[in-house]
Amino acid sequence: MNLAVIGAGQLGSRHLQGLSKLSQNFALHIVDPSKPSVAEARKRIGEINSKRARDAFIHNSPETLPDSIQLAIIATTADIRLSALKTLCAHTSVQYLILEKVLFQQTSHFKEAEKLIESNSIKCWVNCARRAYPDYIDLQDYFSTDPITCMHVVGGDWGLGCNAIHFLDLLTFFTGKVDFELDVSHLDSEIRVSKRERFVEFTGWLLGKCGETKFSPKSTFESQANHTISLYGERKLA
Repeated sequence: MNLAVIGAGQLGSRHLQGLSKLSQNFALHIVDPSKPSVAEARKRIGEINSKRARDAFIHNSPETLPDSIQLAIIATTADIRLSALKTLCAHTSVQYLILEKVLFQQTSHFKEAEKLIESNSIKCWVNCARRAYPDYIDLQDYFSTDPITCMHVVGGDWGLGCNAIHFLDLLTFFTGKVDFELDVSHLDSEIRVSKRERFVEFTGWLLGKCGETKFSPKSTFESQANHTISLYGERKLA
């Protein structure tokens, strides 16, 4: 069994750590042209499983991966994710695929990726994992008889642009709806430099609705305030 992580940076190295905890017999493939990134990834894998760190296969490109990959995780930055997906599909057969978010930076890339995934019969997920957390599953059950009418998410400078998708996905999990209305008029006017080179972030309020459920995630510039999630039904709250 072959497992591959494409992009061995901050996110990719954490995926590699997670895979290294698996007890099954598999070959681990790390795809990244950056030697410092690969070295750091090996170090992080070694913290979990020194054998995996020693035995991992290193690739500069998906072009040299085995003909068949059971699970691939694309953890590159969004600007090159479609290119990585195209190269992967052109050189190997992938059974299961996990894509990091934010997925892409152009609307056309979503449709192009969808066609590519469907034409290659790949089962694919975006890494919005909160719906799999036991606490959120319990909350879904808790509100099953009193549907959520509002969700507030407030905190410090937590990366609204990159991470709001986690809470929008939670709303689809809680409500079963996917029809979003977004109001960006209350975002701060200044675009911030992201912690990732060449990328940007923003702060302020993101308001909107999912079906009839209102939501309002807020990120405050340069604040270290705790992250708080509040859910409201007609009779219940959490």
